[in-house]
Amino acid sequence: MNRLLRISLLLCLGIVIPGLRQAAADTIQIQSPFNNYCFAVPNADYRAGNTLVMWPCLSSPNALMPGTVFTATSPGGRAGTLQIGGKCLDAFMNTNPPTLGLWDCHGGTNQLWTINPATRSISNSYNGQCVAVRNADRRQGNGIVLWRCIDEPNQKWTTSLAQTPPPPAPAPVRAPAPVAPSGPKMTNASGEYEYCFGAVGKGCDGSGITLPNGRSDLLPLKLGCSNENGGYRNCWIVPGSIKHDNCCVNNSNGKVCGKTPETSACSNEWEMAMNDVANGRGWFQTIPSGPSDLSPVPSSRVATGETASTVKLCAPGGTNISEYHGAGFCCSGRFRETWWAPSIGNSMTQTWGVCADPGGYSLQSVPTRRQWQGQPPVLYQINTPPPPPSAQQVQNARGR
Repeated sequence: MNRLLRISLLLCLGIVIPGLRQAAADTIQIQSPFNNYCFAVPNADYRAGNTLVMWPCLSSPNALMPGTVFTATSPGGRAGTLQIGGKCLDAFMNTNPPTLGLWDCHGGTNQLWTINPATRSISNSYNGQCVAVRNADRRQGNGIVLWRCIDEPNQKWTTSLAQTPPPPAPAPVRAPAPVAPSGPKMTNASGEYEYCFGAVGKGCDGSGITLPNGRSDLLPLKLGCSNENGGYRNCWIVPGSIKHDNCCVNNSNGKVCGKTPETSACSNEWEMAMNDVANGRGWFQTIPSGPSDLSPVPSSRVATGETASTVKLCAPGGTNISEYHGAGFCCSGRFRETWWAPSIGNSMTQTWGVCADPGGYSLQSVPTRRQWQGQPPVLYQINTPPPPPSAQQVQNARGR
C-alpha cells in the first residue's frame, strides 16, 4: 500500500497523523447586518439548555463582549460545529420554530452548521434550514431560530475573526467628569423601588385587596406571596407576570403599571399575565422581600431584556406553562411534552408545555389526549397559599 493511499485511509478513519497539517479552527464572532448584533450566550452562562440572543458584539470600544466568541471547526463552507464554553451550538428541534442554544457536543446533524460566505447564510445539516433573527425583530435580546431559507435580510450573517479592537486614540485631557454611583439599579422609571418583582400581582400583595392579616394570596387565584421568613417570601410566578413587570419598569404609565393616565404600552403583557393566572399555569419560588434589583441583563425570554431579579425566576420540572411563552421559562430550558387542553382566554393559551426534569412542584397536571374526557380542568378554586419559605429554601435563594 503506497503512502498516499495509507494517508487517505487514516484520514477517512478520523485518525490524526503527526506531521500532517490539519484544517485550523477559527475563533469568530457572528454578526447580523440586519441589526448589527452578534450571536451571544446571555451572561456568558454556558450551561446546556441555555438559548442564544442577539446582543452587542463589544462590551466597550476595545473589548469583545463575553459570550460572543465561537470556535468554528469548519469555517470554509463545509459543515462543522460552532463551539463555545465547552458546549456546541445546537438546534433545539423540540421547539417550533427550532431555537438555537447550547448543548453537550454529541456529533448529531443538528449541531453541524455550514457558513456560506457567498450567500452570507448559515444553514443547519439536520433540516437544511437557515439561521434567522426571530420574527425579523431588530431589538436587542431577541432570539435566534431556524427558518426555511428565503434570502431575507434577517437571514444574512457575517463572520469575523475574534480579535480585540485596537485601543482608541488618546482623548484630549479634560477635567474629570463627576463619577456616577456604581452598583445595581434599584429604582424604576418613576424613581421608585419595586418589591417581589416578577411575582403575580401588585408587589408582594397580589391583587392588592385587603384580606385578614393582609393575606391576598387567599383569593381563589394564584396571587401574591407568603408571609416573610428570614428576609424571603414564597411568591406565585407566571411567565406573563415576568413579562409585564419588565415592561412596566420602563413604562410606568403602561397598562396596570401603577401610574395614570394609562397608555397602551404593556397591554399584551398584561393579557398574557391574566391568561396565565386564570389557567393556573405557574409555580411558586423563594425570592427576597427587600427592594428588587432592576439592573438590565440580556434575556432570550423577553425581547426587550430582563432585570437581574426576574432572570433568576424559572419553573421547576413538571410545571405546566403556556407553550407560547417558550421553554426558556423552564429551569431546564426545555419542555418534556406539550398538550392541547381547553383554556380560559384566547386560542394561544390552549397548548400547554410541561417543563422537563420531572419531580418539581406542579400546580396541576395536563391530561394526555388518551385520557382526556372532554371536561375542562377546575380552574377557579380556593387553593392553599404558598407556605412561608423554609430555612433550606432561604439558604438556596441566597446562593442564587
